[in-house]
Amino acid sequence: MLAFRIRQIGSFLIVFGSLIGSVQADAWKRHVIDDNAAGADGVRLLDIDRDGKLDIATGWEEAGLVRAYLHPQFSRVKQRWPQVTVGNVPKPEDAVFCDLDQDGRFDLISCCEGSTKSVFVHWSPKDVGQLLNSSSWTTEAIPALVGQQAWMFCVPGQIDGIGGPDLIVGSKGENASISLLINPARSRELNSWQVIRLRDSGWIMSLQLHDMNQDGAIDILLSDRRGTRRGVYWLENPGVEKIRYPESWREHLIGGQDHEVMFLDRFDFDADRRPEILTATQQGQLLLFSDQDGKWSAEAIELPKGFQRGKGVAAGDIDKDGSIDFAATTEDGSVAWYRNTEQGWQIVPISTRDGIKFDRAELIDLDGDGDLDLITCEERTGLGVIWYENPLLSQ
Repeated sequence: MLAFRIRQIGSFLIVFGSLIGSVQADAWKRHVIDDNAAGADGVRLLDIDRDGKLDIATGWEEAGLVRAYLHPQFSRVKQRWPQVTVGNVPKPEDAVFCDLDQDGRFDLISCCEGSTKSVFVHWSPKDVGQLLNSSSWTTEAIPALVGQQAWMFCVPGQIDGIGGPDLIVGSKGENASISLLINPARSRELNSWQVIRLRDSGWIMSLQLHDMNQDGAIDILLSDRRGTRRGVYWLENPGVEKIRYPESWREHLIGGQDHEVMFLDRFDFDADRRPEILTATQQGQLLLFSDQDGKWSAEAIELPKGFQRGKGVAAGDIDKDGSIDFAATTEDGSVAWYRNTEQGWQIVPISTRDGIKFDRAELIDLDGDGDLDLITCEERTGLGVIWYENPLLSQ
């Protein structure tokens, strides 16, 4: 069982520079997956070719490209990955895999802001051998969403209990919302998709689907960055009979109203079936929320010295000592991990000072050596889609 130490700690031990005697004190080696376009904006993972390795979806905001990357197997993982441009759309902010029409092939959904303000479906080719052929992919906009809002994030999931996966989308700015798109009987008839506005929003950063109250229904966990309703919340699924009625989706506040909350992660530190929630903020802190019998408490964890603009977080046992650690990215040039120790959180560098605006992060074993590596992207200085190799077991 994973060790649980955080509740016993009243302060945080911030360690800059090195940890004596630890190979993990040095910056991790950076590998490039793709850096030949501008504005890599987020990584979403799924095994789309069913080879047992996670593949990547990324939107390139400045270049106006949506790309998929296939894991090249462990022997070639440190080289640039096989890629395909599945569509050209202006200002893509998010891209996520989903088998929308249940044909056994994973399509890709992209969300766009700017003047486009649309959500696009990039239909996958039927022949898996054509996955890397751009001309085999076709792109269509979902008509009900065209020009409506600056769409920022999408999460697929089965909400109405029938047919293919539905979509939950979030936006920012004027008329922003969290909206539910109901997948019709014929998924490819995009004119038939029903849109249900669930909640007004300011600037949606994260959307995740979890059964938050363990009642068997999938709820919506969210972080809203701006506006009068900013913070971390969850929307309670009212059951399939009522999902089309926005007033039936009860909103529960978790916290963070005094912060500009960014991406979040959810994990169970102590195996008590009440996962904690960690979010980055733009105020120089990470916020860790704990569920205490229905009431949420918050702990603040400082970003590394000199950094204010947190962006992404991801949790996992990075040093394989049996306790949960986490990693965090910033918009002002840092990627680090937080080692969970008896004395507090030790902040250990992952990146050098190369790069400015990092984004979402995922902790997975990309190279198959048994430890967790970090995958992210950087969209200002051209680092692109990258991963950092955990040195723990790579010696």
